[in-house]
Amino acid sequence: MVLTVLSFFDSVVDEVLHWRRYVSHKSDPVEMWSHVGIFVGHLTMMGAWWAWFFDRYRGVAETLAFLRAHG
Repeated sequence: MVLTVLSFFDSVVDEVLHWRRYVSHKSDPVEMWSHVGIFVGHLTMMGAWWAWFFDRYRGVAETLAFLRAHG
């Protein structure tokens, strides 16, 4: 959990630095939109991880049971 929070702050710092480059005209709009997409993807991935965590990883036990039964 701590690492996901740290990775979020790392992503925010990275985005701030990229936006500074964009505002100073040292990068183009395509690069900035790609970084926005990366940031949204990162937040989506973290949200899924947290949902999985608070669901007590039930999917892991179910997957292992399925693999044992059908393996």
